[in-house]
Amino acid sequence: MILDKRYQVFVGSTYSDLSEEREYVIHELNKVGFIAVGMEQFPATDEEQMDYIKPIIDESDYYVVIIRGKYGSIGSHGISFTEKEFQYATSIGKPALGFLYKNPGSLRLDETDQDAMKMGKLTAFRSSLENKKIVRYWNGKDELVSAVKDTIHDQVRRKPGIGWIRGDQAIDPKVYKELEEVRQENAKLRDLLAKSDLETVAFPSHLSSGGDIVTVKFLEGDQEKESTISWDEIFDLVIEQIYNEMPETSCIWPVLSALSERSTAINPYTNLELAKFIRHQFLALGLIDTIVKEHIDSSRFRSQDICWCFTLKGRRYASERNALKRTQLR
Repeated sequence: MILDKRYQVFVGSTYSDLSEEREYVIHELNKVGFIAVGMEQFPATDEEQMDYIKPIIDESDYYVVIIRGKYGSIGSHGISFTEKEFQYATSIGKPALGFLYKNPGSLRLDETDQDAMKMGKLTAFRSSLENKKIVRYWNGKDELVSAVKDTIHDQVRRKPGIGWIRGDQAIDPKVYKELEEVRQENAKLRDLLAKSDLETVAFPSHLSSGGDIVTVKFLEGDQEKESTISWDEIFDLVIEQIYNEMPETSCIWPVLSALSERSTAINPYTNLELAKFIRHQFLALGLIDTIVKEHIDSSRFRSQDICWCFTLKGRRYASERNALKRTQLR
């Protein structure tokens, strides 16, 4: 299922000089699929307002602050409510994006704070935004909206937030928990595989393996014969059969051919014991696993075959045995 995720953007600004711009930005963001929210319905002058705003910022994915020529109302904490919002958003790790008026010196007197202290705080606030956060500059409303939309889209691409999805598309929290557990388990397995890449394939010391010679018995026609061969030789002979996950009765054909001097066909069903013997050893060494496949012959007869397939260890061992060694380059 492809989830239709929507991201929430909190838009902050001073009220008296930017309420129209903020409303326009919120409207345009909602038009292109975002959930844009702000406190444009009343001035930011109530001390208790921050207790209401904080949860809204908490559930937002991005925080936008718009600055023009005024610093805004100052609370008992000594800074404006707009700057207080910004500080809270950054303190909880929200991507905070600043949009500063390009030419504040061109503003009329009634579009700026006449209080020298406020102007000093506004200058300091602008500087902190320029030094620490993503900042875009604007003159008119259209330029502001374009800058906000472009920046938010870029943030979604580079730093996607949690977002919101429709209720009918939501995944049960239990499923999220199970997916996270699987993700963590996969991460552990990847770490183990990465470490194993630095190690040589090894086998239990109490088991016959590698170059150890083993005596095997097999049937050739009506005669039981005996021969010697190493486990590595057997393994090399059946690598392709295992890659193709062939039935074990087919896997032993190359072994029988190597053991036998006869060129005529040998009935594989007379050598089931040999197949079991090799299978058990390779299972114990961790080189193969077994799967069951259904087979339908030309007469529509259904049967189930035990097939061999590689484990990760077996696949790696097969690759190492067939890879070009440095000594072979000399």
